[in-house]
Amino acid sequence: MTAPQLPTPAGWYPDPSAPGTVRYWDGTAWTTHQQPAAPAAAAAPRRSPGADTNTVWIWLIVLLPVVPALLLLFVPWGEVFDYRGILTDPSRGVEASLRIYTEPLYWAATLVGFVIYGLNAWFAYLDHRTLVARGIDQPFPWPWQFLSIVYVIGRTVVVRRRTGRGAAPLWGLGATMAVSFIVTGVIMWLAMDSMLTMIQSGISTGRGYGS
Repeated sequence: MTAPQLPTPAGWYPDPSAPGTVRYWDGTAWTTHQQPAAPAAAAAPRRSPGADTNTVWIWLIVLLPVVPALLLLFVPWGEVFDYRGILTDPSRGVEASLRIYTEPLYWAATLVGFVIYGLNAWFAYLDHRTLVARGIDQPFPWPWQFLSIVYVIGRTVVVRRRTGRGAAPLWGLGATMAVSFIVTGVIMWLAMDSMLTMIQSGISTGRGYGS
């Protein structure tokens, strides 16, 4: 003897005649009311505690941008900012302001910077692919590398959520940014020193501003 079959309660159910839609069952028969089925909720990214997040690619992304800054240290900034000749020959003002563009090391640093920018986009893709291969679910999207530091910051946040580790590249990024700030400070100091030297030369020769 079989148990009596209970009636299906009224409600929305997948329409057997139209996949991807639901139809209303009134408890005894299908009605004409039909609508698209609600999309399935996306599964939450899985966690991978202890997974290795350290790749050669992320360290290249972090460290390579310091190379152009170090090259700029070897530009003869003292000569670039030497404006004393303007006091005796004002026509040299344009030449002095364009002197930086005649320095090969300045152009080398600029070119290296562009090359590193392009390479780092490729390294970000390789880093993303490596993290996926190591079982880290949904790593930070690699195209954010086109906004430079955004990728390193976002990657650090995501891998720490997934694995509980991986903050070292962010500290490395802070160190490289500190080096860049130091280089910028040195260049600004040399520029200011040159301006003060020019002002002092003008005062000593009686050619101060406004005379």
